[in-house]
Amino acid sequence: MPNAGDVVINEFLADNGAGATDEAGENEDWLELYNNTATPVNLTGLYLTDKADNPTKWPFPAGVSIPGNGFLIVWLDEDQLQGPYHANFKLSAGGEFIMLSDGAGTVLDSLSFGPQQPDISFGRYPNGVGPFTFMPVTFDDFNSTTSTQSPERAVLALVPNPASDACTLQSDAPLGRVQVLIVWVAWCKSRYRGISNDSPGTVARQACTLCGRQGDEVNGGELVKGQGANMSHLDFL
Repeated sequence: MPNAGDVVINEFLADNGAGATDEAGENEDWLELYNNTATPVNLTGLYLTDKADNPTKWPFPAGVSIPGNGFLIVWLDEDQLQGPYHANFKLSAGGEFIMLSDGAGTVLDSLSFGPQQPDISFGRYPNGVGPFTFMPVTFDDFNSTTSTQSPERAVLALVPNPASDACTLQSDAPLGRVQVLIVWVAWCKSRYRGISNDSPGTVARQACTLCGRQGDEVNGGELVKGQGANMSHLDFL
């Protein structure tokens, strides 16, 4: 029998709209347990419940254990026919109660929680020992207050391109929160067309065809700033 704090309710999601799916491909409520010890813990004889007056509501399957410093996911979907880790109760996104106990008065972990947010989990931070807080979902992984999921790649287009005034950044997919860095380029820029120099290091200058600014020097055949012949003005990068 583990001691209180050895195995804890580590994270749960009570409003799963677009997150992890179970074996049937369904977005269901789930709960994650975490083993704070370095050795496996047998969960036989332990129970989960959402009712304090019914502590033995869902028993863990006989022989199941949770690895040392490891996780165990239980689907809270009232659908026990889908597998051994599907409990006979759901969570209310409006708030309720969860308890892990031996069913005979020894409570290993419990909490009462308020209204939940769609696809935002409620978990312990730091992982396994901290207080509960809203966080990005870290299904079957160590809790973090920053997302651990790799962002999906989107195709971006600058319209029009090239642009001499205003332009629009377009995407083929929703981007969520976006940070835009605008760099003011203080010199003109275009492709180096191979200015003819009598000797390496000769300074070559030519006015931009749009703004009249002077390009900067070509040093030993390598561009330092600006671009020599056939330059075009670039104010937005």
